[in-house]
Amino acid sequence: MNDLHPNVAHARPKSSGFSLIEVMVAMVVFAIGVLSLAVMVPLGSHRIGNAGQQTHASTLAAQRAEILLITKYGDADLTAGVHTDTRNPVDGTYYIQWTVTADSPITSCKKVVIRVSRGSLTNPAQAGVTIVCPAAGG
Repeated sequence: MNDLHPNVAHARPKSSGFSLIEVMVAMVVFAIGVLSLAVMVPLGSHRIGNAGQQTHASTLAAQRAEILLITKYGDADLTAGVHTDTRNPVDGTYYIQWTVTADSPITSCKKVVIRVSRGSLTNPAQAGVTIVCPAAGG
């Protein structure tokens, strides 16, 4: 025992490093982070896939709109009613359909609403485009 400092003999020596509790808490925090990433990666991949499908559907709708814009006003593809693409299903998955309304929004014009759905014509539209074809065009 040290006479000058009587409590020195009873003091615990300072240890270096981390305690078991600190290591366990760090491992729990790390595990939560890794599990969060494991959940988010498939979700992100799914959303990227959906975005790619929607982009492709938008491209198909725009292509059909361009074709219809150069189609003659009296052509069968521009008669009033619902029309489907003869290539359906396009690329094995996409269905293109358009609805023609005569004299809309004004006389001598046809409003054409194009919709592209995935998997079936009855599924919700993945993309859509609305165009107006005047009688003076095409």
